[in-house]
Amino acid sequence: MLPQPPSCTCSIDRLWSVTWSLHYRNHNSTRKSLYIILGTWCLVGFIWLPPFLYDRVVNVYAAGDCYWDTVLNKNLVREGKETVAYVGFLGYYTPLLVMLGAYAKILLVVRKRAASIRDAARKVRG
Repeated sequence: MLPQPPSCTCSIDRLWSVTWSLHYRNHNSTRKSLYIILGTWCLVGFIWLPPFLYDRVVNVYAAGDCYWDTVLNKNLVREGKETVAYVGFLGYYTPLLVMLGAYAKILLVVRKRAASIRDAARKVRG
């Protein structure tokens, strides 16, 4: 399961560019973009790092082996179902819902703009 917050950040940025298209260029700077990207990756670290470190402290693995997989790691499934739910919900499903909402809003805005352009063209012709 890949972390979704970076994709969520891109979809929110696209939403801003579509809904505030006249002001987007003036208010979006390189520094602001870097802060948003840094904040996103800090959020990913906040979501994934505590369960990962907890798993490394509680369980002992052979050197070189990596069992950070809910299918292979029986300890994580047996002892940490809430950890799997935490990482899955915050790291995947919440950003997914935000992305779906952002793209739904973009679709509505684009449809509305296309209809207004179509109506304006009909008034000019007719």
